Amino acid sequence: MPSSTKWRLNVSARNDSTYIGLAKLSMFATPGGADLCTGGTASASSVYGAGYEAAKAFDADPLTYWSTVGGALPAQLQYDFASAVAITSYRLQVENNGQYAPKDWTLEYWDGAAWQVTDTQTGQIGWAGNLLTSAQGEERTFPTPSKMRWRLQITATFTGGPTYAELAEVQLRVASGGANQATRPASTMASDTTSGSGTGLAIDGNPATYWSSQSGAYPHWWSYWADRVLAVVEYVITAPPSGQIQYAPKSWTVEYWDGTAWVVADTRTNQAAWTVGESRTFAVGGSAVAERVESFIWMPV
Repeated sequence: MPSSTKWRLNVSARNDSTYIGLAKLSMFATPGGADLCTGGTASASSVYGAGYEAAKAFDADPLTYWSTVGGALPAQLQYDFASAVAITSYRLQVENNGQYAPKDWTLEYWDGAAWQVTDTQTGQIGWAGNLLTSAQGEERTFPTPSKMRWRLQITATFTGGPTYAELAEVQLRVASGGANQATRPASTMASDTTSGSGTGLAIDGNPATYWSSQSGAYPHWWSYWADRVLAVVEYVITAPPSGQIQYAPKSWTVEYWDGTAWVVADTRTNQAAWTVGESRTFAVGGSAVAERVESFIWMPV
């Protein structure tokens, strides 16, 4: 494990067309341990101006952030420790609307003669901000521990041919019948999304809204990136609302990221005859729970 006084984030691509913004860069000797980025010196290759200095990414205030000058790539955010430290994991928190999140980068340390890469990330998209009542940007931990990311990969819907896949709500539970763990703030992503039917609509608690893929060949996938490890034992899928029920999932796998690759935790096929607003509960690696909860309107007699 390398040890160094100098560590940096070297960003080579961004999600926004102009700037990079980070509210916080945290580094850890052990996953889940204390943030080591205190008492050191921050610097950056590019700074937008007063109020956006490199130190803003280490000031423990999630509403302030370091920002680059427009167009500057690659861009480095560096932290110099008072003594050498060995970093095993790190966490990024984007600025509060997620707009200026980095997309591709490496984490590097200075070996006394050159910068050496310890971690590489590419295609980090879909960063979220202002989730529900929170004014803080999304956080992601790297390298991602096993079972911190879960996804539903849909291989068929009732329509059969290349078309849409839709989900009104998804719940993830770590105990049978327990509380839903797929709640904000966190990150939701998908293989593709129709404008106006974003990934976050599958965890907004409103079965009248839904995530929709774009029309195209299967599989389509929807993913939840938690802020902690989730040992999921049960999940719930709610079918899309009226007019969209034909795009309810029919066959799928539920998968988790083990730190290196996606691992299949559950497989379902030929889930037929969904009704509008219906919820079905499935045990991971087991059979469907018999109970089905369906939406209805009660009228007094």
